[in-house]
Amino acid sequence: MYMYKILCSVTIILFLIGCSKPKDDPTDYTHTIIELKKTGEFILSGDNVTLGRIETPAIVIERQGSKKILFYDSAQNQILITDTTGLMLQTIGSVGSGPEEFRHITSFGIDKDTIIVTDSSLDLVKKFTLDGTLIGMHESMAKDNLWPRSNRLYATNEHYYFGIEEANMSNAKNHWKSKVIAKYTKNGTLVDVFGSYHPSLVGSGLLYNYANLLQREDGDFYTTHRTSYQIQRFSGKNGTLVSSFGVLSPYFKQSDERPNVYDSREEKNKINIKFSFVDDAFVSKNYLAFHFFNFTKEYWVNREPNEKNNFFQIYDLNDKYVGDIILPYYPLSMDNDNVIYLLEDDNPDQFKVGMYEMVF
Repeated sequence: MYMYKILCSVTIILFLIGCSKPKDDPTDYTHTIIELKKTGEFILSGDNVTLGRIETPAIVIERQGSKKILFYDSAQNQILITDTTGLMLQTIGSVGSGPEEFRHITSFGIDKDTIIVTDSSLDLVKKFTLDGTLIGMHESMAKDNLWPRSNRLYATNEHYYFGIEEANMSNAKNHWKSKVIAKYTKNGTLVDVFGSYHPSLVGSGLLYNYANLLQREDGDFYTTHRTSYQIQRFSGKNGTLVSSFGVLSPYFKQSDERPNVYDSREEKNKINIKFSFVDDAFVSKNYLAFHFFNFTKEYWVNREPNEKNNFFQIYDLNDKYVGDIILPYYPLSMDNDNVIYLLEDDNPDQFKVGMYEMVF
């Protein structure tokens, strides 16, 4: 009987030890640093092209063995197409309300050889060939009480997919109830809304945590949120949750303190330095690169993107953590060959982009 009690006690203790750390504990992993090796660079150049502010994402496409890069210029409201030497091949759009103009580019993407651009101010989706010819447009999503929320859109053979927020679920009391992905026909008819906020954000009241959208080659979709290291994957076939994952990087700051809407700008800036923001993410045929950054005091003075501290977390396509990258510059893209494109200089007279590979 005595030995039986001892065995029972040992079993209970081992059980409690096993339960003390959940299997999905975000700190239960081996932190790994991945180095970068620079393989090239180029400066955006072109005659009679006025450049403003290049922002993420850049989209790299490969056609007939050569790569072209689509850049988003938010200051000039235009899409730029270059080769990998930075030579300007085409510009699409300018500021205005005409057929080939934009008031506010919200998201863009590529459908084979068609560039699709969403303008939330005009509430239009416009389509262009790679040589800049407008070939069609239709109403965007305001008619369906949806707001575009992701900076990219994606195309399959039959449909377009957008990161969205439902208009009737967009306040501090219910925004986390909103679906996050909208599926449309290519003529602008809504088919379905699916996907959800990560459970950790339910009831958070953080309105700016709406989801960003990324597509895998197998048709599944990743979603990320503005202040969370958690990532979700949803099936593009039936909209169900496939997986939820994410490890807490030692560089990812978390804080319960949040700026108040009535705080001064200086007070808000002091608080914003205390936690990390998720800016974007990129998918190649091998990896998911999850980008987050930390504000610095220098950034609030000069507002230069490279004065933020930028990081990648790399996952393989089985949701397994691979490593962290301390980025020397602001990231713009990662292509299917795992080449990472970083904005080394954001001077409009000399936009310099560096190309890097990961060293394992």
